[in-house]
Amino acid sequence: MLVGRSFLTEHAFDVEPTWVPLEAIARLARTSVDLPPFHEAEFMYMGAVRNSRKRLTIHLYKHRDTRMYLNIDDGGHAYAYRHQPADCLDARSAGRYRSFGSLSDALDAADLWIFDVEPRFLRSFPPEKWPALDVSP
Repeated sequence: MLVGRSFLTEHAFDVEPTWVPLEAIARLARTSVDLPPFHEAEFMYMGAVRNSRKRLTIHLYKHRDTRMYLNIDDGGHAYAYRHQPADCLDARSAGRYRSFGSLSDALDAADLWIFDVEPRFLRSFPPEKWPALDVSP
């Protein structure tokens, strides 16, 4: 479920790839019984978009197998891309985004559930190949 109003963004060409938001959510998902587990190495960093008015940068991560996006800001909030042709006014425009109501909704939209149903979808980086889970000191 999506919440709140959608908002326009611009491409953030000056942002370096960052994995911190995705790594934090991946650790949370691997330790939660309510979220589908995944490893951050299953994703590619595709870029970032920004909404200056909200002082918000959203990092765009694309899953290698499902080809679906997980769009996460620096605070760990997830967003859905909402295409509207009228929003593509110039080359800087990056489209419209809207908040997911929960992290579970965002992970469902990334189709991570597809690895847990029969017949199982091929996972190029399966859990048995993931490094040991992070352990807090």
